[in-house]
Amino acid sequence: MTGLKRAAWIARVIVGALVLAAAAGAQAPPAFEVASIKPSGDEGDQVNAGARISVTQVRFTRLSLKDLIAAAYRMRTSQVVGPDWIAQGRFDIAAKIPDGVSPALVPEMMQALLANRFQMKAHRETKEFPVYALVVGTARSSRNRRRIPMRPSRHRPASRWRPAEAGPAWRSTSAAARRTA
Repeated sequence: MTGLKRAAWIARVIVGALVLAAAAGAQAPPAFEVASIKPSGDEGDQVNAGARISVTQVRFTRLSLKDLIAAAYRMRTSQVVGPDWIAQGRFDIAAKIPDGVSPALVPEMMQALLANRFQMKAHRETKEFPVYALVVGTARSSRNRRRIPMRPSRHRPASRWRPAEAGPAWRSTSAAARRTA
């Protein structure tokens, strides 16, 4: 092979690989074969809400749009931010999972359903929230703690116990405590 033929052959291989990579990347996200979305009827006092996922079907009953978004994007409902009305309306969804598709892909199929039927567009955002930390105190802070009087037990001699009115529950053996007593 001459240098020019070799360069042309390498260019064809590279272009072919790029075309295959683009075709593989442009693969459509998994979607339900058939889906039905209806507003939930007023059931009165009956509470029957949740998700039932089998190998061939998915049923979401009496879930708000906020709950559906949280399930689709694998988030907690407290992490979903939007207008107040997304938490008020309730929906019933019945969908058929295509043959050969794993039920583990239901969240991705829900994302496609929400984008298709509700024209929903989502973006992820990082927010900072106040956090409380529980830390172990220093030895100095533990000395300032108020001592709680203990009742005598058969495991401790009664001579070491004093009533709460008389001061600390246990006698101290330190020199400073003996001077003040």
